[in-house]
Amino acid sequence: HIINAYNKQAGITVEEAKLQFLKKISQWPTFGCVFFEVKQTSEKSYPSIITLSISKQGVNIINPKTKEVLAMHLFNKITSWSSGSTYFHLTIGNLVQGNTLLCESSV
Repeated sequence: HIINAYNKQAGITVEEAKLQFLKKISQWPTFGCVFFEVKQTSEKSYPSIITLSISKQGVNIINPKTKEVLAMHLFNKITSWSSGSTYFHLTIGNLVQGNTLLCESSV
């Protein structure tokens, strides 16, 4: 299968190969994300260590062991946030039914 796939690409230029590669990976949900490993202390259903990915759409909460996306929060659903030198907090939802994600991180 690998040889057949390789042979199908014969004759394309390096620039064409780069463009095809970028077109393919740009469809991935984590394309262009920045990833942070953090310790969370507020959500019992999440592991204590989670990976947050920030994309142009919002914030993903990912289980670092299984790579499963546990939640995706669009920026328009994040009502507030705060940060300090070792922590940050995200409030998702409204003031009545909002959840706050409390995280510790050195980055």
